[in-house]
Amino acid sequence: MSSIKNVTIAGATGYLGPAVVKAVKEAGFNVTILLRASNSSEVTFDGVKIARIDYGSLDSLVDALKGQDAVVSAMNHLYFDEQKALVEASDKAGVKRFLPSEYGLDVSIPAVRAVPYLRAKGLIQDLLKKSSMTYTVLYTGPFLEWGLDNFFVDYRNAVANVWNGGDISVGISTLADVGRAVVNSLLHSEETENKALYTSSAMTTQNEILSAIQEADKEGRSMEFEVVRDFLGSTIYGLEVEAGVPYGRDNALLGIKMVTPEELRQLVINHVRE
Repeated sequence: MSSIKNVTIAGATGYLGPAVVKAVKEAGFNVTILLRASNSSEVTFDGVKIARIDYGSLDSLVDALKGQDAVVSAMNHLYFDEQKALVEASDKAGVKRFLPSEYGLDVSIPAVRAVPYLRAKGLIQDLLKKSSMTYTVLYTGPFLEWGLDNFFVDYRNAVANVWNGGDISVGISTLADVGRAVVNSLLHSEETENKALYTSSAMTTQNEILSAIQEADKEGRSMEFEVVRDFLGSTIYGLEVEAGVPYGRDNALLGIKMVTPEELRQLVINHVRE
């Protein structure tokens, strides 16, 4: 039985945050979300406590985190200073478990960690290992929804971004499954202590995703393909594949069931048609 009851979530209003808040709240944890005191956004989460904080004030963060068993970061990993402050304040406040914003690419691979865009992820892990807290790192592969909106394709303009022919298979995760993985890492706190875990909703290729997108296009447009050679594509489809990332290795522990190709196709179609 997990000793974790009180969970604070940072980055709750970002891309991943709502899915994490929903999953953690529905699992029965007492949820607090951190919002900047300067943030005037209207929060739509029911049944959660809101703590207004200043990431520039360690005392502000420590006060908000006292009595919390776990902190989950869903912040954009580029907010290094804020996440660093969050780690330091959590440690000082006596938080037991910290889940950093390490989702996505596997920075335990030296070549991946060396990518400038991703370097902050490894630095946060270094801080956690030096702290008195335990931690869990979740490697999820790219988020499916994010890939559809920002990376795999610009479906609104019928432009597909293809890396090396589009037939390389990698692990991807839905936002809902990332939330589920967070919950189960907290529920199984002993088994997940100080571990990097690998989860995935599906193994798929860019071409399989693009085929579903074209099927979903009500206008029946042909997709214009663009070959990409950017650092993110080379990291996902080059460095990670070469290193043999064990996508989905810990799915059973984290309560994740891989979807079938047909189920993935329908997920893509539904997202594109939203």
